[in-house]
Amino acid sequence: MVPLKWVDATDLVRWADRLDARARLPQVLRLLIHATVQHPRPRRVDFPSGESIQMPGWDGIVDAPKGNSFVPDGYSVWELGVNKDFKGKADGDYTKRVKNPLGVVTAETTFVFVTPRRWVNKNEWERDKKSEGIWADVKAYDADDLEQWLEQAPAVHARLAWLMRKWLQEAQDIGSFWYEWKNSTSPPMNTQLHLAGREKEVERVHNWLQAEPSKLTIQADTREEVIAILGAVIHQMPEAQNVEYLSRCIIVQSEPSWRYFASTQESLILIPTFEQPKFLPREHHILIPIGREIKLPEDGLKLLRPDKTAFRQALVDMGLSEERAYNLIKNSKRNLNVLRRLIAVAPEIHTPDWAKPENARSLIPILLAGAWDDTKQGDREVIAKLARKPYEEVVAEISRWLNSSDPPVRQIGSVWQLISREDSWHLLSRFIIRDDLEAFTSVTLSILGSLDPRFELPLGQRYAASIYGKELANSDFLREGLAETLAILATRGLPSETQDIISAQERVTGIIHSLLNSNVDWRIWASLAYFLPTLAEAAPEAFLEAVDNRLVEDNPTLVQLFLQEESFGGSPHTGLLWALEVLVWEAQYLSQVTLILGKLSRLDPGGKIINRPFSSLCEIFLCWNPQTSANSTQRLRVIDTLIAREPDIGWQLLCNLLPQICGETSDPIYQPRWRDWNADSTPKVTCTEYWNNIDALVERVLSNMGSDSEKICAVIKKIEFLPPQLQDKSVNHLLAVDIINIKKEDLVKICEIIREIIQAHKEFSDAESALSADAIDKFYLLHRRFEPKDIIYRYAWLFSFNPNFLYRLHKEHIYNDWETRSKKIKEAQTSAARKIYFQADISAVLEMAEVVKEPVLLGAAIASIETISGEAEISFISETIGNEKEKLNVLAIGFIRSRLENCGWDWVANILSCAKNNHWTEHKVINVFYALPFEKRSWDLLISFGEKLTNIYWQTIPAGWVKENEQGAAIIKLLEFNRPYAALNLVNLYQNDKNKFLPSTLLVDILEKAASVDPYKEQPQFNTSYISYRIGKVFDILEILDNIEYNKLAFLEWIYLPLLVHSQRQPKLLYQELCKDPLFFVQILKFVYQSEDDRDESVEIDQATLNRANLGSKLLKSWHQVPGLKEDGTVDIEQLRNWVLRARTASQESGRGKIADVKIGHVLAYAPKSSDGIWPDIAVREIIEEVASKHMEQGITTGVFNKRGMWWKSMGKGGVQERELAETYRNYAITVRDTHPRTAAMLRRIADSYIFNAHWEDIQTELED
Repeated sequence: MVPLKWVDATDLVRWADRLDARARLPQVLRLLIHATVQHPRPRRVDFPSGESIQMPGWDGIVDAPKGNSFVPDGYSVWELGVNKDFKGKADGDYTKRVKNPLGVVTAETTFVFVTPRRWVNKNEWERDKKSEGIWADVKAYDADDLEQWLEQAPAVHARLAWLMRKWLQEAQDIGSFWYEWKNSTSPPMNTQLHLAGREKEVERVHNWLQAEPSKLTIQADTREEVIAILGAVIHQMPEAQNVEYLSRCIIVQSEPSWRYFASTQESLILIPTFEQPKFLPREHHILIPIGREIKLPEDGLKLLRPDKTAFRQALVDMGLSEERAYNLIKNSKRNLNVLRRLIAVAPEIHTPDWAKPENARSLIPILLAGAWDDTKQGDREVIAKLARKPYEEVVAEISRWLNSSDPPVRQIGSVWQLISREDSWHLLSRFIIRDDLEAFTSVTLSILGSLDPRFELPLGQRYAASIYGKELANSDFLREGLAETLAILATRGLPSETQDIISAQERVTGIIHSLLNSNVDWRIWASLAYFLPTLAEAAPEAFLEAVDNRLVEDNPTLVQLFLQEESFGGSPHTGLLWALEVLVWEAQYLSQVTLILGKLSRLDPGGKIINRPFSSLCEIFLCWNPQTSANSTQRLRVIDTLIAREPDIGWQLLCNLLPQICGETSDPIYQPRWRDWNADSTPKVTCTEYWNNIDALVERVLSNMGSDSEKICAVIKKIEFLPPQLQDKSVNHLLAVDIINIKKEDLVKICEIIREIIQAHKEFSDAESALSADAIDKFYLLHRRFEPKDIIYRYAWLFSFNPNFLYRLHKEHIYNDWETRSKKIKEAQTSAARKIYFQADISAVLEMAEVVKEPVLLGAAIASIETISGEAEISFISETIGNEKEKLNVLAIGFIRSRLENCGWDWVANILSCAKNNHWTEHKVINVFYALPFEKRSWDLLISFGEKLTNIYWQTIPAGWVKENEQGAAIIKLLEFNRPYAALNLVNLYQNDKNKFLPSTLLVDILEKAASVDPYKEQPQFNTSYISYRIGKVFDILEILDNIEYNKLAFLEWIYLPLLVHSQRQPKLLYQELCKDPLFFVQILKFVYQSEDDRDESVEIDQATLNRANLGSKLLKSWHQVPGLKEDGTVDIEQLRNWVLRARTASQESGRGKIADVKIGHVLAYAPKSSDGIWPDIAVREIIEEVASKHMEQGITTGVFNKRGMWWKSMGKGGVQERELAETYRNYAITVRDTHPRTAAMLRRIADSYIFNAHWEDIQTELED
């Protein structure tokens, strides 16, 4: 066959005159050598090209064990020359290298000179140089030689033709294809974009390239995409492999060319782009690229969409912003062909068949709808209205594109979607006519104007709206699609050839105005909640007008949105906030939106969801990360407007915008998707601009503070985070505040905040963020300024646990010395108590008790005053103990405990004697005993007050810590008064000495009593998790003691089953009993299930039977131990067989055979693998084959899925995990099919179920895009 001559010697001579020839010639030679020296491959091919040609050294070095007619065997060094005086260059290079061969052994090396020009006397030059005997051989190649060499390397030949700007009809090399493909977009696409998340596919292509020649069929949306993927695979390889494959890979575009390339001797990588090559030569690697319109053969490779996370990162690596990347993913659905058009340098050259005039009109219904669910009759009716023809005809017309290359639509499950709204609108909108717009308007007003009936249900039932039949007639896919069409119609408009009497924006504004104003019911806003951001972008003015209208009402409608927060999360108010957030990216709307958010913040009833109007305000105006296109001057003016209209919210915003504690974070607000409001290119705030803004905010804070104590507190909290000059400014302003009208209680709060700040910076003085001594001095000044003059309020702060102790002497580092600090605090408390007592009187102490946080500490301090004794002491205790004012009672408790500590039990006896003599009330006396330690000495003293008081004590005492040797006595008394949960709190659960455990009989008593007592009556603050843990530990102790009857302990486990199944300590004995005794298993079945033979639905079941059934159900559900399981992890087949057969016999006799098989299956699902690594254990396989029960196999299958439990998966992964599980179970089935066919069938069913789940997960992932 006559060789193809794309580049001849004359072309090469002309090329040599071009500037790029010098840099490109080394690259061409490198490719030629790799393409034509294949068996074996060269050990080294080194030809620096591009800018590297300026480097000193040889122009090329080759080490080829076996060369060819152009590449010498062994080691060769190469010099190149493109200039017209090529002989002079050759002579010069030769002479230079003879003098200095750069370490090369010349006698063992061939010297090669190459020029792309014609050299008539090259043979004579070769002979002359050879005759010198310096080199092993000397060769010279000119344009004619290169022409012949290129004929042996079609891919390199095509590459050089491309470099020479020759556009070939027959073929193209993969390198030039990849260059054109990736550079058809702005910015250029990278390899990561094509290979994102396709590691397995890339590995298969790698293996195919490295293996012996064979055929590989790869399917993507288009053939071009397949070729691009191969280009990306090759270009991300290491350079040695990259050059090898680039030199051999050629795209063939016609049958004649195919025959030519197929007949070449050198091994190629051939890629046909025409239909069905007549023959496939075995000497070459052949890649068959196919689009969606061709069925993939079984051995083919299907390219799924790229991984979402990796795809997004690839877009960011291309230089796009995160937000732009997100929008491109959403608009392209990760379809590379669509993406190419969306970021194309010249989009008009990429028009697919479906966008041509003869096809476009059939796609207008889906262009306007965006998406719909085929299972929704309401959606089908809408599509028919938009098309103005029967639904079946519309679908028939659209379906033809599903399996075409580069399709405009896709069907995911029952959902039809446009692949890209942007791409489709750009290509199809010129085919829209006025009748289409009228139909769209009518449909949109009807569908989006419908109230969601789930809002007719109470909040607690809305999650089950579908069960109650409260669903919209149309799918959210269609509703979202219509909303998006409004946005794209408003922002992208219509071509001039579309004849409409009003502009696209006017039409959209009218629709949205009608939607939001024609119905004042809050439910219309709730129904549209998650489409509101799209509607706001579509018609900002109409949207803001509607919001304003709803907020000027006496009872603003929109407040209802904040009251719809559901227990599972989610509230329609978030949609409103997102819609407002998206508008602030356009500066002209900032003021209006800010006032709306201010009013909503004032009206916000609050809730668990963190998305609140005030949070949105803070994120928008955050000084270091403002999220609006408005500049700092505009932002400050808008804040001033907010302060004037909503002063309280404005003040809160000012305070929140000032610097916070280290580690301040910001959450992104909703960003525009449809309008070019530059949300992703907001200028970064400089340090100078930031501090200028903070200065301006401080000015506003101070001017709005006045003498309001709450505002003063807020300002003081911010001072420590300000720079020194602003600290001084703030402190000076605070020192000038008139405090005459500030309440004493408020002065206490102000000083407490100051002390907190001082203590924090003293305690962590070595921290980088700690204030200097000079800065702390400013806070001491503030403390003196705001310290109350009233002695009670001046010292009240001291009486709290771990007060922020204001200690002036810096050298005494008490802040990091707990013992010294505690001592100093106690001294200060005692000193303060004395001043109050001696400067005023006991009445001042009583008044102070009402003010302090912890009166018990004040009582302890007062107890140190020796003059309070005798009658004064008795009078003080009598007046305060048991007082109806709880703080006075606590004051007395502190006093009594302190006096006991200092004066001993004789003092207590004296007080109690006085109580008797003075006929104190039982209430006073019992509170005295509450103040005493919970120990035997207190209990002994109590006896003298009679049985009634003793009973009250044991019925009400908050039993806390007790001495170890008195633990048993206390528990016995508490049990005597029916307080088992209080007794349980006293049990030492962490005793390591077995001999020190409480008697097992006492522990059993606690459990038995607790089972009969309502814990909420004994302890209103009953904590189920805490009690479950403690009860489980008691069972552990009883198990260690091992002196309780097995049946009794098992019975207790049965009683406490609801708690144990959720605790660390499982009901072990019950599980053991189930594994040992199949009749016990059947008895539990009888508790839970009625007989299959004589089930009577009319029989009334009493509460005891229901409770027993509930316990049995919990036991069976939590039991996962396979009968016959041995300690080594294997299953004893005889034990298991005996257990299963007896259990089945007994259950069948009781009319519960089917459910017994299911429950047995549930347990067998937890069987281990056999020693051969196959699941289930061979003993279980034998049972499956022997029993042959479909119900048991159903139980095993259900158990397999249940034991998977909760699982985590990466976003965008679809059914990958489920396919891996399916593969695992399918492999198990293959292994056991010959010996255990029934087991194999069950394993295949499990695998099929996982495949079904994988398909469902794939659909959900696709729909999430």
